[in-house]
Amino acid sequence: MINFRRVYTSIAIIIAFIGLRAAALGQIYHQDEYKWAQIVDHAYGLQGTIPHPPLGETLYHIWGLAFGYGALRGLPFLISILNLILLATLVYRQWGEKRMIAVIGMLTISLANIIASVQVDIDGSLLIFWTILTWIAYTLWVDERKHFGKWLMLVSLIGGLLCKISYILVIVALLAPKILKQRRRLSKKWILAGIVFCLVGIIFWCSSWIDYINFVQYAKGFGVGNLQTRSFSQLFLLNTKVLVLLGPACILALYGIIKNPKRYQREMWYSIMQILFYDVVFDFTHRTIDRYLLVLCIPVSLVAGDVLMEWLEAVPYKSVYKKILPVTFGIIFTAVLAIPKDILPLHPKNAFIERFFSGDLRFLIPISSGSGPIGFFVPADVITFSMFAVVVATLFTLRHPMRRQIMVPLVSIIIVLYGLTFGIEYAQGPLYGNASRIAKKALKFIQNDAEIKNVITYNDIGGWELGEMKKYYKRFYLNPEFLGSTERRFASFQGHYLVVGMPPISRETKQAKYLETCKNIHQETSGYINATVYDCRGIPYPTEKK
Repeated sequence: MINFRRVYTSIAIIIAFIGLRAAALGQIYHQDEYKWAQIVDHAYGLQGTIPHPPLGETLYHIWGLAFGYGALRGLPFLISILNLILLATLVYRQWGEKRMIAVIGMLTISLANIIASVQVDIDGSLLIFWTILTWIAYTLWVDERKHFGKWLMLVSLIGGLLCKISYILVIVALLAPKILKQRRRLSKKWILAGIVFCLVGIIFWCSSWIDYINFVQYAKGFGVGNLQTRSFSQLFLLNTKVLVLLGPACILALYGIIKNPKRYQREMWYSIMQILFYDVVFDFTHRTIDRYLLVLCIPVSLVAGDVLMEWLEAVPYKSVYKKILPVTFGIIFTAVLAIPKDILPLHPKNAFIERFFSGDLRFLIPISSGSGPIGFFVPADVITFSMFAVVVATLFTLRHPMRRQIMVPLVSIIIVLYGLTFGIEYAQGPLYGNASRIAKKALKFIQNDAEIKNVITYNDIGGWELGEMKKYYKRFYLNPEFLGSTERRFASFQGHYLVVGMPPISRETKQAKYLETCKNIHQETSGYINATVYDCRGIPYPTEKK
């Protein structure tokens, strides 16, 4: 008998999944994203320079030929829909229909997955696709003993390795629990095969004849095990951003893994391998760890969805708490959102830390990345309040299982409101501003002004569009490690600057004070974000006299 309530719920989830991601398709490319657009467009002559195996570049090139290189977000968006279907298939076969609805619901409102679904790169939708497909193939082959699973596994292996080297973590995570469980019964043949595999890997890594392969050179450029010289403060900030993107659902997932590691060993090992690889083994502190760890939205959605459904099943359907608590928390959540927020410049970062430890959380955190998105704001007080509430509710549920009818509606509404609010804010910026929208208007002004010949743009915003207009000169950053090059660029250039305040610039910086002396010829505002075009022709940049 068809359960129409579940059918309607599934349809609503699919519509929400597509709608949340489609709303972000119009965002402009940012930094690494526009580099992908230039590389896959052979008119630039940069093909083959992406430091990864060729599958991603090939797919983006074909998509660009068909739909235009300005519409590359459509490819990860399409793949994200396939990911939803694959994940639903995986969960339905393993845990049933009700768990499937809960898991795809979690994925739909996952901020990390919303970003991954439209990000022009391979670490989002494409790598997630091969991960889920591999899990399905492994289940069919090993658990269900189906011959088709073996061939599907072969396809997954080839596709995953042609996508990115780190795909090997998927295989290691699947094999690790089997090896540990049966380590005493492993045959000599398997041990010998493992030794040969390791030797081949070492020879491959050390051989000079493969150094000409672009992605091998790229991989060798990272420090291995350099814990003494690693920037742990930067590592902490990057991983904090990952937690913000994963949201309160990661707390529920952690609870599930700790309580029942056997049920979630696939998700546990996959998460451990990813975190060890990017946080411990290799030094990615000066890279975008937050981009690489977007893949954790899959194990988080799986475990959190399963745990939440288990809790919901223990709550009486007509429980009064199912109505009172969501409404109450919704009012509190909205009230905290409405509290006026302060804007803090990203540099120096200690301003954020000082405000946090002082207990004054009424400020906005800019979420941006070198590989996209262009950036959006999230409120520190709402983030902290949501995380703290789920931690308390989870611990309370752990000690008093019979009181889940109180805590479950609370946890559910927190996760839903968190995901929907910040997912919509990322896509359209209705609360704190849409950087992409005002950047487009500023870029249109630059395009239509014939007097503007060369532009230096802050944080490389609009780099692709300026390049298409033949008006891109250089970019500037205010990160401490780039201040030297920024000083030289300002000193040698008297022209036009594009400054989209994402992340915001401190008015106390030397560069901001200089730009204030220039002519403001165009300005757009959206929420807390400004986009300004400065005309600095004939205005020398003050340099220190020797």
